[in-house]
Amino acid sequence: MVALAHALDALQGVAADDSLCTLQGERVHAAKYWEGHVVALKALQRARHNGSAPAGHDAAREELIAQWSEQLHSHDRSDQKWKSYLTGGLEALKSVS
Repeated sequence: MVALAHALDALQGVAADDSLCTLQGERVHAAKYWEGHVVALKALQRARHNGSAPAGHDAAREELIAQWSEQLHSHDRSDQKWKSYLTGGLEALKSVS
């Protein structure tokens, strides 16, 4: 999956060989955004692998979009790291077909 490889490259670029837990400021939000991309795309990959028909692939994607949207809308807006993570995952799911 090209989108997953791109997300992993972006996450590595943001981290710049530093541990993710040591990042601060904008780098944290960028890393969380790309981490969300990676996690969402891996979830989609697993769901599609478990599905049997191409039509099921679209259904799996739509289900994940609904789940990530619900989490984003129900999450405490004061936690910007979670917002970055969930936004990244949701945008990733919406960008792939």
